[in-house]
Amino acid sequence: MSQGKTFSESWHRIANVKACLSPAVKIQKQVYQQEIWYVLNDTFNNQFFRIKPNAYHFVAHMEIGSTIEETWEKVIALNPEASPGQEDVMQLLTQLHVSNMLYYDSKSDNNSFFNRYKKRKTKELNAQLLSFMFLKIPLVDPDVFLKKTLPYLKFLFSYGGFAVWITLILLASKVAIENVDKLFDQTNAILAPSNLVLLYIGMVIIKTLHELGHSYVCRYYGGAVHTLGVMLIIFVPLPYMDATSSWSFRSRRQRIFVAAAGMVVELFIAAIAVLVWANTAPGTINSLAYNMIFVASVSTVLFNANPLLRFDGYFMLSHLLDIPNLYTKAQQEIFHVGKKYLLKIKNITAPSVNRTESFWMIFYAIISTIYRVILFTSIVLFVANEYLIIGILMAIFMSFLWLIKPPYSLVKFLLTSPTLERNRMQAIIHSVLLLGLIVSLLAFIPVSDSFRSPGVVESADYLNVTTEVDGYIDRVITSSGQMVRKGDPLMTLKNRNFDQEKRVLEAQWDEILNQESKSRFQNISDMNPILERKKSLVNKMTQIDKRIESLVIKAKQDGRWVSPQINEIRDTWVRRGTSIGFVIDEDNLLFTAVISQEDASRIFMTETSDVEVKLNGQSTKTLQIDGFEMIPHDQKMLPSPALGWHGGGDIAVSQQPDKQNESQDPFFRIIAKLKNDEDNLVLHGQSGLVRIQIGSTPLLWQWERKLRQLLQNRFQL
Repeated sequence: MSQGKTFSESWHRIANVKACLSPAVKIQKQVYQQEIWYVLNDTFNNQFFRIKPNAYHFVAHMEIGSTIEETWEKVIALNPEASPGQEDVMQLLTQLHVSNMLYYDSKSDNNSFFNRYKKRKTKELNAQLLSFMFLKIPLVDPDVFLKKTLPYLKFLFSYGGFAVWITLILLASKVAIENVDKLFDQTNAILAPSNLVLLYIGMVIIKTLHELGHSYVCRYYGGAVHTLGVMLIIFVPLPYMDATSSWSFRSRRQRIFVAAAGMVVELFIAAIAVLVWANTAPGTINSLAYNMIFVASVSTVLFNANPLLRFDGYFMLSHLLDIPNLYTKAQQEIFHVGKKYLLKIKNITAPSVNRTESFWMIFYAIISTIYRVILFTSIVLFVANEYLIIGILMAIFMSFLWLIKPPYSLVKFLLTSPTLERNRMQAIIHSVLLLGLIVSLLAFIPVSDSFRSPGVVESADYLNVTTEVDGYIDRVITSSGQMVRKGDPLMTLKNRNFDQEKRVLEAQWDEILNQESKSRFQNISDMNPILERKKSLVNKMTQIDKRIESLVIKAKQDGRWVSPQINEIRDTWVRRGTSIGFVIDEDNLLFTAVISQEDASRIFMTETSDVEVKLNGQSTKTLQIDGFEMIPHDQKMLPSPALGWHGGGDIAVSQQPDKQNESQDPFFRIIAKLKNDEDNLVLHGQSGLVRIQIGSTPLLWQWERKLRQLLQNRFQL
């Protein structure tokens, strides 16, 4: 709480009110960021509120028989330097009043206590309904059960329990690494209809134990857990618990451990599941164990450990930074900055305690909001793919929350908020000017209009090097990546059959020479068959010499020798005609990109002003282009498997085994000629992106076009 003005013009409104803290409120001293705070815990409705020492100095002296003014005068007399001013007292009492932590001497005021409680519950229900994709439904109070069963689990909190946990994790990690190929291969069937039941069962088991982990750790450190229920995450029912009582723990380490306990349990269960999966034959138990492994790993990385969502990672970050209710306070910090500098509202207290905290809270509010918008949009699109009507209803609802409600709340605040009584017109003018500036920037100011498409480097003149005979790869003479001249040896093969066959032919040659010599002196009439056989033998020896010579694979043109699999095929048997690499002419390289039909139509309709190519792994370097051309013909065969899903690219391809290089949607090709650049290493087969700029268009109309294309492609709307 900041030190506001000592006297306030509105003090008379509360001066004669008799009030004190509610009997249900407990106070605990804590240290946040090396500063002393006091945490007020309303045990009746499980609400928390923190105040600074000067505010605590005031509320600690509040008595039901004394008025607010009498209490303030008493505090001033006891410690004038540490006492809050009247502005601070009014703000403090307002916050305690809204949080339902005050008890009044007046009967009418106490009636309003219960009215505020009902309003708060109604507000919480409305907030739950607005967050319908993460709806919480409380069911039971598990505190008694946790108390009775905790003594049997205390071993898990000892060094011995930690030793068991880490040993099992290391053992399971070893098994997972040894079977990593099988783990990833089985992922392909995780969303198969026949597996969905086991996937959900595994998810329920993992999440139930996850929530029990939070509950037991919270109970172990003295916290109460009064809520266990069901959370509908994107309409999928899963268990949840309420461990907010851990916020009152003085030890930051304990608070962080409570937040991390669920992930600790998930890793333990996942380790057991890995061992079960690796030691069981295919069947129900094996599949259930694999589903539990998948749920524990994916949910931990994408959700629980993610601080941008209000799951375990968020609470761990909140406790680590010593900023309770981080997301809410971060949003409030942005509103505070807007009120102070845009609306020029004075005498308001910032949620942050210093500029450093203010910066990080604003930064967190921005990135978390962006992430949530992206996440919820992805969820809406995912649901719409399966259930179009539900997806449309969700999209309408999200549009209301993001596009209609914020402007409505702003207009209502500008027209009715009491804090703007003295400068309402100035605030309205500033807001209108800011809104006009934003609209102008989005709707009228042209911005570079461009799109990116994946592609691959290809040589206009390259030679596929294949083996001309069968044999083992014996020796690599030229390493992949070196420049070669025509006739340079690349590698040698070994085939013992050729050596044996040549020795046989040489023996036959010696024999035929002896027969020829005898016939010349003994029987000249036998010369013709001998000469025919000699001629046939010469042909066979010529052929075997050519095959032996072919065991040395040579470059048949100048260029760069590229053999990506040279180390894998060494000492292996290769058949005749096997491709072992390429000799590429790097003086004539092309970049072939895959362009969607929508983007291709924009190229045909408008003038292209700039084309840039960047290769993967060299994003800071832009390759120079010496002209490009569009191939105006629908195609489906990708120029390289690296552009499709199976090769690690972004283009959707056919799932049929014999058509994995065929895209699902037709596309156009754009071929750009790359200029020679000695500073950049450009190799045949490298993938990258082409950026094509098409004039300038305001951002609003660019977004509108992309949204329209998305709806047309996905839903034919």
